[in-house]
Amino acid sequence: MKLLLLLAVLGQEPASPTFLAWGLLAGFAGQDNEDHAKLLSAKADREKIASGDRITLRFEVDVDPEWHTYPTYRQKFTQETSFAFESGDVFIAGPIKNPPTKRHEEKTFAYDEIEGLAVWEVPVRIYGSPGPFAVKGKVLGQTCKGVCYDMELPFEIPITIEASDAPRVKVVSAKPAKESAKNGDPVAVELTLEVPKDWYIYPFNKARGIGKATVIEAFPGEVRGVATEPKPRAHDEKDPDLAYDYHEGTIAVTVPIAPRNTDVRTVTMRCSLVYQICGGPDKICLNGSTPFTFTIKSQGGDDLPAWTPDAQAVAKTSATDASKEAGRKELEKGLVVLLLAAFGFGLVSLVQPCVFPLLPITLTYFIKQGEGSRAKTFLLTLVYGAGLILSFTLIGLIFSVSLGPDGPRLFAANPWVNVGVGILFLWFTFSMFGLYEIALPSFITEKLTGGGPKKGFGGAFILGLLFSVVTFTCTIPFAANVLVIAAIAPGKGALVMFVYAATMALPFVLLGAVPALLKSMPKSGGWLHTVKVTMGFIELALALFYLSKSDTVWRIGVLTRPVMITCWVTLLGVTACYLLGVFRMKDEEERPALGVGRMLFAAFFAANAVFVASGFTGRPLALWETVIPPSLERSGGAEQPTFSVLKTAEEEAKKTGKPVFIEFTGYT
Repeated sequence: MKLLLLLAVLGQEPASPTFLAWGLLAGFAGQDNEDHAKLLSAKADREKIASGDRITLRFEVDVDPEWHTYPTYRQKFTQETSFAFESGDVFIAGPIKNPPTKRHEEKTFAYDEIEGLAVWEVPVRIYGSPGPFAVKGKVLGQTCKGVCYDMELPFEIPITIEASDAPRVKVVSAKPAKESAKNGDPVAVELTLEVPKDWYIYPFNKARGIGKATVIEAFPGEVRGVATEPKPRAHDEKDPDLAYDYHEGTIAVTVPIAPRNTDVRTVTMRCSLVYQICGGPDKICLNGSTPFTFTIKSQGGDDLPAWTPDAQAVAKTSATDASKEAGRKELEKGLVVLLLAAFGFGLVSLVQPCVFPLLPITLTYFIKQGEGSRAKTFLLTLVYGAGLILSFTLIGLIFSVSLGPDGPRLFAANPWVNVGVGILFLWFTFSMFGLYEIALPSFITEKLTGGGPKKGFGGAFILGLLFSVVTFTCTIPFAANVLVIAAIAPGKGALVMFVYAATMALPFVLLGAVPALLKSMPKSGGWLHTVKVTMGFIELALALFYLSKSDTVWRIGVLTRPVMITCWVTLLGVTACYLLGVFRMKDEEERPALGVGRMLFAAFFAANAVFVASGFTGRPLALWETVIPPSLERSGGAEQPTFSVLKTAEEEAKKTGKPVFIEFTGYT
């Protein structure tokens, strides 16, 4: 092996005699060989494949302490790691994933190096006849520590190629338009493709349809630009989602392919045509690939930064990160809606008959303890609010932890859970209508609230903690709604309950800061009962909604979309009539003359009833769609049979000669 005295050479002036001496020494260093890296393992992620399948080869290399090697991309003054395969049937099928690197910087140069345990992941496609196949080759590179030694690590990975009857597209010819190019400079490669009779593939520039676009994998190179292809044939359907474009027969395509990461030499570009081929007597679609090669003279040059292997991996990672970021923003939007809902339920809870009267009572109690000091009164209400918030937040935290990450799935898809929630909400509904009162057992209430007056800051905090117990009768229906909402956002139960509780605590704190506001507060009275009954109608509709989710999953067909639209329109209309005084609940006192507030709220409910009724015509209902089940009726074309077992569907498809469409959507 040649010994390269790299660092010694780099440390000298280029024109100095010492530089020339070191260069001669490096050039004639001879056959000295030292092993400073060992191949611990080389294996494939799958042992059995079909010819042309894409698999990943994983290489674990242990580099000696204080020594290092280099990644697979080119750097000045270093030898990149590469993978040489003995068989011409192995094609590298994408960017190689390098181990983590460490940046080494000198005054005049810098490079990335790899130390310790290094793991490379190499995507490949293997083309061969059925039977055992040995992927043989060497991991090539350098190990360095002041001086550098060549690294050659032989490997052999056994796999089995299984027989496959899948048809393949033939690459008749591949001709580059010019003989040479620099790294990153695309060359127009003219391809002639031949698709088997009665089969078709999808275009390179696919505009519609659910099939996979045809692509090219090239090494050491990359497709840089858009393929030029003939106008594809069109397969139209009444349902635009089922329409697609395709190619069949002989196709002439021009694809811009650029060399990458190469020195000045003749390069054999090893490529794979990757496609989805459909048709045949069974009308099926299969994934396939076909190898082809062409040669080009590389002029070397620097790779464009955005298209080196690692930079390309970064670009893919950035695309993934962008997708994740978009998803995160959508989740944030959803969380904002949930927090607004918690805020709304907090406001409604605040104006319940057993909550609203506590505002003046509690404030008066703290004013007396403040003994004329507004600062002390404010601090007492602040501590009281903290206790109130803590009690509900702890409930939300316990609920969220108990459900775990499966909370959204349980509430969205589990029909038994939805039945339970629906029955619970029905129980709350009739309580809000005044048929009975929900309360904690008396021994619990007496135990928690007993012990005489609670004074001082500690007493104020305890009173805040006990708020959820004292107001249980009125707040439990709304707190339960908030907890169900919290289940939609995993891990956010405490946050949602915090907003709910803070909404109720805020008026206590504000009145503690400005006691004079107490005089301008509306007096307790029948309007609080009106709010409670009004929310009872909404609670009833929500109970039916959760029951309808179970109905949808079980396909019972009782609480369908038209039925639920009818329920919502009816309940919204009844609520409007109740607010207008058209009828009263049993044992309800006669209400005073109709005021502006009740008229406005009645108009709001009536307008929403009219809007929801428009859903009977098929019109989308915007935000109302979240509480109305979807339509399960198919539109466009004849009704097609549906199956819940894939094997049964495949058997039916063979009998009828029709393709199988697999749908991954959920019901709720």
